[in-house]
Amino acid sequence: MILITFPDGTDWFKANWVFREFSVEIAAMFTNDEGVLSDIERIYCNGGINFAGEDPVRSAHLAGALRRAAAQTVLKDSSEWRFSDPERHRAYIESVKELRDLLARPGAA
Repeated sequence: MILITFPDGTDWFKANWVFREFSVEIAAMFTNDEGVLSDIERIYCNGGINFAGEDPVRSAHLAGALRRAAAQTVLKDSSEWRFSDPERHRAYIESVKELRDLLARPGAA
């Protein structure tokens, strides 16, 4: 499981496969951003991140990258779906939408 904890104590807690698939989306968007790529790997290896315990500049940059990737992911049409199984795709998109909405809140990171 992957746990992302926001400064207000709100959690995004999802199965590893959801974050693993989302990390592919992030890596495709931020291929030249070593900071984001390193943070994504660290989140996966550590099982999550607590934004309250991170450097504010670094966490703001990461939150922005996550926000942009989540917004792009939910806008993709069916030709760009990551899964052939509609139910698995729905579960993935709902999870990413939830993360997008959490990141959109003021002070999310």
